[in-house]
Amino acid sequence: FFFFFFFQAEDGIRDFCLSRGLGDVYKRQVSICYFAVELVLYRRLKQSVDNINYVKDRFENIVNINLHAIEMMIISADYVQHTVEGIPESEPSFIDEPVSVTSENFALLQDKLKTQANLLKVAQIELSVNNDRMSSKANSQINNGEIAIQQMDVPKLPSSYYYTMWQSIMELIVSAYHIATLDILAVDYATSTTVYFVLTNSLNSILEHHDVSAVAVVDEADSRISYMKTMFLILLLAASAVFLLLIIIAIPIICLLYTSP
Repeated sequence: FFFFFFFQAEDGIRDFCLSRGLGDVYKRQVSICYFAVELVLYRRLKQSVDNINYVKDRFENIVNINLHAIEMMIISADYVQHTVEGIPESEPSFIDEPVSVTSENFALLQDKLKTQANLLKVAQIELSVNNDRMSSKANSQINNGEIAIQQMDVPKLPSSYYYTMWQSIMELIVSAYHIATLDILAVDYATSTTVYFVLTNSLNSILEHHDVSAVAVVDEADSRISYMKTMFLILLLAASAVFLLLIIIAIPIICLLYTSP
């Protein structure tokens, strides 16, 4: 974009007002170029800050999904005791609340789980889009593919798979959506494959490799900030050199004007 601005020196020919000389034209174009460089640096800095925020949001949403799934499983177990097994509500149970209250809480947790899944999806998509503008080395660390995911034992199927971070997050999102649609009697760690997936992997292998991904994002942000500092310093030196050159050129002209009859 540097050359785009410097090829427009027309001495105000296309301006409505009268020309104020080549000096004003070049000064305006240098200002535009300077603003363009600042805008590019600002966008890169904002993108780095956004990536760090997306990583933070992703971490919080993973933890909250796991927490809501556990709460739903506890409510489900309590509901089963009171409604299926016939244990009176007066006897101690998992939750010291009436069944009607636990049912309402279960519905609220379903909505919360959907909300957390949506937020996690947004954070992961935005981070994935920004990853396309990063180096291949940073991409390989942010979306590392060595996450061992445990699945419920199914005949003739492996019990573990190796996923990338992106695949693990998307699998977690789909599982959270599915859990949010389950009946209150169906949220069980021993029988539901999605509940098993979330509770087994979210705070273990996924969160462990999420730390590696987060460190890579922060390192990439530090690298960009260092690059922007260098570019800004070069821009500042270039602007200072141009200003000094203008002064050197202007002093003889001013002296000549003062001494000329």
